[in-house]
Amino acid sequence: TYYVWVRSNCGSGSTSSWAGPLSFTTACTSTSVPYVQDFESVTTPALPSCTSSENAGTGNNWTTSSPAGYGFTTKALTYLYNFSNDANAWFYTQGINLTAGVSYRIKYTYGNNSTTYVEKLKVAYGTSANNASMTNALADHPSINTATAATNFVDFTPTASGVYYFGFNAYSVSNQYNLYVDDININITPTCSEPSAVTVPAATLTYNSAVVNWTAPNPVPANGYDVYYSTTNTAPTATTTPTISGLTATTTTLPNLASATAYYFWVRSSCSASDQSIWVPVTFTTKSFCPAVTAPSAAATNVSVTPTFTWTAVTGVSGYKLSIGTSAGASNIMNAQDLGNVTSYTLPTALSYNTTYYYTLNAYDAMSTSQGCSERSFTTAPPPPANDECSGAIALTPGGTFAQNAVTATNSGATATSDATATHSCQTTGYRDVWYSVVVPASGNITIETQSVSGSNVTDTVLGVYSGSCGALTQIGCDDDSSSDGNFSLVALTGLTPGSTLMVGVWNYSSTTTGQFKVSAYDASLVLSTNEVKDAKNNIKVYPNPFSDILNISDVANVKNVLVTDIAGRLVKTIANPTSELHLGELKQGMYLVTLEMKDGSKQTIKTIKK
Repeated sequence: TYYVWVRSNCGSGSTSSWAGPLSFTTACTSTSVPYVQDFESVTTPALPSCTSSENAGTGNNWTTSSPAGYGFTTKALTYLYNFSNDANAWFYTQGINLTAGVSYRIKYTYGNNSTTYVEKLKVAYGTSANNASMTNALADHPSINTATAATNFVDFTPTASGVYYFGFNAYSVSNQYNLYVDDININITPTCSEPSAVTVPAATLTYNSAVVNWTAPNPVPANGYDVYYSTTNTAPTATTTPTISGLTATTTTLPNLASATAYYFWVRSSCSASDQSIWVPVTFTTKSFCPAVTAPSAAATNVSVTPTFTWTAVTGVSGYKLSIGTSAGASNIMNAQDLGNVTSYTLPTALSYNTTYYYTLNAYDAMSTSQGCSERSFTTAPPPPANDECSGAIALTPGGTFAQNAVTATNSGATATSDATATHSCQTTGYRDVWYSVVVPASGNITIETQSVSGSNVTDTVLGVYSGSCGALTQIGCDDDSSSDGNFSLVALTGLTPGSTLMVGVWNYSSTTTGQFKVSAYDASLVLSTNEVKDAKNNIKVYPNPFSDILNISDVANVKNVLVTDIAGRLVKTIANPTSELHLGELKQGMYLVTLEMKDGSKQTIKTIKK
């Protein structure tokens, strides 16, 4: 394309302003081989200069685009699908001078962007850039649906000398997807044909090796194949010394590679000592030498103090080494311990509770140990609570209502019970159980319930109630979600033996959460009646009630003896000539009847609660 401006010359150095521009484009002329069209000169969606297109149907026509995928990393000739109409679009190269009787080769890359929709492509040549002249068929690709780029070449010999145009015909049916063509190359057929379909099967890749396969040309090269590979993407030339020469098979294994590294590989045919084909490339990346750790996950919390480490096997390694420390980069707990060729390992010695540890897992073989593998951290669970097992059960003091003597509890650090008799048949899913005990009141009835604590992660419990003793428990009650407080639990029991002791296990339904919850044992019979309250106001008072260790008597002057009995009616303590302070710290938690024997022979009995 040329641009022309013109101005007047008025003499004596005087000129007018430039007028224009006018533009014109010279006609395209034919060109000679080698002909290369890679579409990189275009501004998409335009076609390259001296090429043309023809829509011989009612679908769309060829344009150019940048697919950025599917094996096409640069600009490419593109047919965009038409929703309603079949394709019959032709793209024509510039006219190319060919000589009769000479063997030429056309080579091109083609593909699509879907494994569902099917594209169709024909390649032909003729003496004019129109579909009627495309009388010499070269190739037909009727089923393109791999969503990857493929390369094809065809050798042909024109019967007459002249100018020829090469046509690419998209003939896909309607409503498919996109068809791509790139890197069109037309040249004299080489005396030594290159191999094709160079691949590195993913299944053959390891951290230090790869298998490369290719397809032999016809005829098979007399001197086999040369290969060259590097970690630098600098293509070899005709004079480059091959990495390996004289291969006779169409496959080779590359050993002793670096892990997690991109490699660039080329192969060529060697037809004689002085005649080799062009180099054909392929790229691949070796796998990581570092194992993929699956547990403990990075920054995991509440991890067991005897954690199990798990990972995915690395093909070809001899084994694995584990390092553990109490700070980043440290190995003061375990230093490159050889675990053998396994994929899991449980620490035989317990770590400290509530402590953050750092660990690195490396693979090794006969030559080396992996380097640069990720260091991960985890934090062990807090120490188990005192009532982690049945034997450490905390006594609940029955009240008249849930709120009266509710205990705020926690399952933080709790573990699964080792008591096989502690079943919870109403809901077998349960984690991090903690234990309580309660003495049945005189009524023979008791309700045990759990409820929520605001802000706690514990939102769902399972409750088991047992007679018997630890290690020989008998389930007499079980509940999952009967509490009025969401998914918490409630067991109501009647007809029990007053004074008998029940064991209570509380499980968390979730395996991942810990936190606080409330637990309480109560029965309506333990609510003080109005008359009892009135009598207490009119007579001698004892306080505080409930009490911890000391119970005070408001007026001890006329008191002769104090009798303390438990709720089952057993006399547990007698105090003669008491002072105003009764020291009852040795009593267990629970309800007691304190009887004041007066010097005049009368008696007054008061219900009290020992916290």
